[in-house]
Amino acid sequence: MSHIAKLKELNQIIQDVIGSFDREPFYKKKLSHILKDEDPRDYKVIAIGKNAYEQVETLRSIWPIKNAELTPTLVIAPFLKEMEKVVAKKSCHPDFTDESIESWEVALKFMRDHDETRLILLISGGSSALIENPLPLIEREVFKEIWDFLIQSGWEIFDVNTIRMALSLVKNGGLVHQSLSTKILTFIESDIPSEDYLSVGSRPFLYQEQSRENLLALVEKMPTKFKKKLRFIINSNEWNRFNEEKRISLNSREITTRCVLNQKDVLSVLGNSLRKSFPKSTIKFFDIEVKENYKESLRIVENYIFQCIEEENPFVLISGGELPVNLAAARYGYGGRNSHFVLALSKELFSSEKLSIEQKRRISVHSFATDGADGNSQNAGGWFNFKEYLDLDKSEEIIEDYLFRFDSATLLEKLGLSFPKRFTGLNFMDFRVITYKL
Repeated sequence: MSHIAKLKELNQIIQDVIGSFDREPFYKKKLSHILKDEDPRDYKVIAIGKNAYEQVETLRSIWPIKNAELTPTLVIAPFLKEMEKVVAKKSCHPDFTDESIESWEVALKFMRDHDETRLILLISGGSSALIENPLPLIEREVFKEIWDFLIQSGWEIFDVNTIRMALSLVKNGGLVHQSLSTKILTFIESDIPSEDYLSVGSRPFLYQEQSRENLLALVEKMPTKFKKKLRFIINSNEWNRFNEEKRISLNSREITTRCVLNQKDVLSVLGNSLRKSFPKSTIKFFDIEVKENYKESLRIVENYIFQCIEEENPFVLISGGELPVNLAAARYGYGGRNSHFVLALSKELFSSEKLSIEQKRRISVHSFATDGADGNSQNAGGWFNFKEYLDLDKSEEIIEDYLFRFDSATLLEKLGLSFPKRFTGLNFMDFRVITYKL
C-alpha cells in the first residue's frame, strides 16, 4: 500500500471512530449498579450539552428496569431533534444570548412541573453556554461583554469557568439549588482533558467554594473596564450570601456524580483501531502542555516529535485536548484550532533543519474536531504532509500568511486536505494524530 493510500485509510479511521462511536459499553459498566433498583418513573431527566440527545438515548437503552422512556425528559442542545417523550429546547453555543436565558427559564419550569420526582442530570461539553443567567448583581450587557472576552481570551478552560461560576445563577450548583429534588444523579461526558470531570459545564450540579484571592487575581488579567465592577461583586455581602445559600441547599441533598465517558475513553478506541490497521507502528499517547504563548506549546510538541524520530521506528502519536488560539478579530479568516494546528506544526517541522528530507517525507499531521465542526469553517479539521508542502510555491511564506490571517481552513480546503464538516454526536475537544513511517 502506498504512503498516500495509508494516509487516506488513517483519515477514514479517524472519521469512522468519531462518527459512529458506541457509548453503550461505557454506560453499562459505570451505571448499571447505580440504576439497577431505580424505577425510571421516580425520576425526571434534564440533559444539557452537545451530546444531550445521545446521552438520553444511551441512558434509556441501558436502564435495567424497563419503561425508561416514561421518564419526563428535557433536552437543551444546540439543535432540535425529534425524540419520544422529550421536551426539547434549542439554545446557542458558544455565545451567551437570550436563548441561554430562555433555557434557564424552561429548566426552572420543567423542574417545578415535576417537583415531586428525583432528578437525573446528563451533562456534556458545550453546556456552559446553552443554559445561563447572570447574577442580579451584574447587568446582562456587561455579563455578555465579559463572556465574549473569555471566549476570545485564550485562557485555559479552568480559569474561564472560574469566572463564569462566580457570576452565574446556573453554575457552581445553581441549577440543583433551584430544584426541589432531594436525590440527584449526575452523569457526565467530560470534554475536559484532565481528571476534573466535575468542572464540565462549570458545575451546575455541585457547589465548590471559590477562593476570593484566586478570583481577584484572574480579574486583574481582564480588561480595565471590567475590574471595578467585578471587584465590587466578589467582595460584596450579597455575593457571599448567595453562595452560602447554595452551599447549605446542596449539602441537604443526596448527590451522586459519575463520569460515564471521557476523552481518554474515545482516544483509547481510536488507538486500538489504528493499532489493528497499522500493526508495525507504535501507538503513543501524549498530552500537550497548554502555554499562554501558542508557539511555546507548539515547540513542546515539535521537540517531542524530534525525540521520537531519533529512534527511527514507525509511530503514530495521538493527543487530545485543545490548544486555544488568541484571535485578532481584524484579520479573522476561516478556520479553527484544528486547521491552525495542522498548518502551524507542519510549517515548523517541514522547514526545520533538524530533519533530513527523507525524514520529512515520512511525517504527516492530522487534527479533527470531535464535534465535527472546526471553528467558523465548513470543515472538521484537516491534514498535511511533506508532499503538499513541496507542491506549494514559497510554501513557508504562504503558510505563514494564512496563519497570520487565521485563514488556515481556506488553504487546506483549496488543497483538498480538509475533513468534511459533519454531525458526530461527540464533543471531546480535538484529536491530533502525527505519523512517522506509516
